[in-house]
Amino acid sequence: MGRHKRGPKSKHKTQKEQKAARKQTQKAWYERNAKQHIYNVSQRRTQRQSVTRRYTRWQLKQTSTEGEKMEDTIDTDPVEAVCHELQDLNILYGDTFGFSHPRSMGENWLAQVNADIHPEEGEILLKRAQHLHDVAEAMAVRVGPLMRAVLNNAIEYLEEAEEIEHSVVQAMYIFREAVLFLNISPQSYAKAADDGILFWQGSGEQT
Repeated sequence: MGRHKRGPKSKHKTQKEQKAARKQTQKAWYERNAKQHIYNVSQRRTQRQSVTRRYTRWQLKQTSTEGEKMEDTIDTDPVEAVCHELQDLNILYGDTFGFSHPRSMGENWLAQVNADIHPEEGEILLKRAQHLHDVAEAMAVRVGPLMRAVLNNAIEYLEEAEEIEHSVVQAMYIFREAVLFLNISPQSYAKAADDGILFWQGSGEQT
């Protein structure tokens, strides 16, 4: 009888190798499962620049599709750049939408719709919904290069970056839906809420 091996030898003998392998696994997983529409937004957004991007302090280093390096606002450490961009996006999200949970955001919006009874107020609501959707879409444009920077240089920020990505996508859905119904009438949005078919109504309990 020969000796029985306790198990296969580790493929990664050092902690450094294990960390590198884990980083590569996370990167590969994300690349397979990332929300494709985040990157498609860039193409749809080409002719729509109603919302100014806020790259006032610096700009993440990117490479254009032609391979030409984009000019940086300032020379900065990649990890520091990721940290600043995450901070900017979180501040912009909080200042614009005010709610961290989609159900709370949707219920607040529904209350505003139900409070409006005059046609001109409905038009104002529609314009506001379109503006909020545009802001969320502009943020989504920034999330794409941010995620690439995180995966390449700052994997420790992956969870936080995915969280803001998720929040931005939800805001896009909520206000795209609001625009569609408000283009018909405020009453149609309220009716959809009564029927329980709005996106945010399937987003779980408030937090």
